[in-house]
Amino acid sequence: MTTQKMDGITQEVQAVPNSTAAPRAKPLAGSLAAGFVASLCCGGSLLWGLFGLAALYRTLKLWQYVPEFLGAGALLIVAIHWLSYRRQARLGCEAPACADLRQAMFVSAGISLVFMVGSFIFLTWLNHAVVNAERFMKMAHYAQAIIPGVKNAELFYAIASLIGGAVLLAVLPFPRPAKPSGAAYYGERQVGHGRSRDVWPVPATAPGPLGADPGGEEGPRDGSPPSGPLRSWGAGSPSAERRDDEENLDCCST
Repeated sequence: MTTQKMDGITQEVQAVPNSTAAPRAKPLAGSLAAGFVASLCCGGSLLWGLFGLAALYRTLKLWQYVPEFLGAGALLIVAIHWLSYRRQARLGCEAPACADLRQAMFVSAGISLVFMVGSFIFLTWLNHAVVNAERFMKMAHYAQAIIPGVKNAELFYAIASLIGGAVLLAVLPFPRPAKPSGAAYYGERQVGHGRSRDVWPVPATAPGPLGADPGGEEGPRDGSPPSGPLRSWGAGSPSAERRDDEENLDCCST
């Protein structure tokens, strides 16, 4: 919120924020947590035992639900990112900003999916091939697996959840960018006298009379923001009032 003085009247000017593609911490942190919880279905038995929940882990037989845990984790990661970035895009963004925003969504979701799969593979390998190697590495489907200690079927589930989550995020609808208005987007909102109104500069690329102030002052034509105080060309603006006065004088003179 800034203050401008125009025609002797002090007004507060609130800039309308542009959509940016800056990484968002909340969806990334939430999806990382969801991915880590999903990775605890098998190799996470070490952590369950660390917190005294080994009996509960064995009772629930969570190691039997590896596909379900990884699939649910991937879906949750996709849902968190899609809903969060879709909401941000629907606030309004132009073509470059929307493209950057969607790219940031893919990067953040990709980091979360890779983290989930990596955590699952690491914890499973640590449990079967290191901590309890004497028990599990005697079995052929653990010892002869592509990654020792991680069954090939479980490795396939992990990779499938990674690819499936990325494909699902790619096909979900994303808000389309707003059509360019022909001028740079640096509109502002003026708040004064109990009312607010949008202030938009004259399009820099408009030729002839469209690129000029109705009062006779020409606007910038090089695409740069207008210098000096911002003007609003709608009803009630100084320029519109001056134009109305000139029309009244012409009418009376005739």
